Amino acid sequence: MTIRSTRRSLLAAGGTAGVVLGAAACSSSDPFEEDTAQGGGEGAAPSDGGGAGGSSTLVIGSQAYYSNEIIAELFAQVLEAEGFTVERQFQIGQREVYVPELESGSLDVLPEYLGNLLQHYEPDAPSASPEEIHSALGEALPGALRVLDFAEASDQDSYTTTAAFAQEHSLTTIADLAGIPDLRIAANSEFEVRPYGPEGAKSIYGVDVTVVPVEDSGGPLTVQALTDGDVQLADIYTADPAIAANDLVVLEDPESMILPQNVVPLVTEKVDETAAAAIERVIEQLSADDLVAINQRSVEEQANSATIATDWLGEKGLV
Repeated sequence: MTIRSTRRSLLAAGGTAGVVLGAAACSSSDPFEEDTAQGGGEGAAPSDGGGAGGSSTLVIGSQAYYSNEIIAELFAQVLEAEGFTVERQFQIGQREVYVPELESGSLDVLPEYLGNLLQHYEPDAPSASPEEIHSALGEALPGALRVLDFAEASDQDSYTTTAAFAQEHSLTTIADLAGIPDLRIAANSEFEVRPYGPEGAKSIYGVDVTVVPVEDSGGPLTVQALTDGDVQLADIYTADPAIAANDLVVLEDPESMILPQNVVPLVTEKVDETAAAAIERVIEQLSADDLVAINQRSVEEQANSATIATDWLGEKGLV
């Protein structure tokens, strides 16, 4: 069973799309062939011309995940406030798509997550604190890339289940899943090869689990697959308001199989000191509660990323 969509398109449709069974066709379009700026032009800037200090246009990307797009829009708007010209390339996809574009210079800025980014370059990276991961990234990243300061806000991958299933099997940690037969987890297909996917769950916790591909990055279809009982587990990002709204249970990870996923800007050499300082002003203010709150506006109000970013930046006095 493969369920494929994006959270943004589902929210635009009112979040009522049903679960579609069977393989769905992948899009062959290249997100770098056209400007995919979100938000109906709020905060948008032309893609030609120079920026602050005469620098060239900065291209900001985002994952195909609504929360990541909002953070990318925060970066875009503070850079524009500093006089930079910004081009948006949002809803690109997963690391397998956008990291090569950053390495080649087609993208200049993208919001990332500490542990997942490190494990992209070092799959066997051991458990560590956010500070240790940030330091390790300084050595792991190719020369053209660097990370700026990381935020308090974190958006972890997770093994999440329903309250009923947790109660039935006395579940509090991922380790408690060991021995339960026929476990299935709804997640993007990339979860299959992530260090915290089936292989990691087996080697670290003795848990056997099969991935059911649901291609909306922990969005409504993933939640629906879990709440409808199509799967027993789901990879839902921990800053998602759907967890509380559906009384879901995020299983604890005592062995830190899933590394800390604090938000961190990944940038190229084109990002100068002025641009970096503007982005880091956002990072300094972005708390865990803030991330949940802006996500909630997207889910409940269906507000676009530009509106959410403009409001948040104004509240924080950053623009």
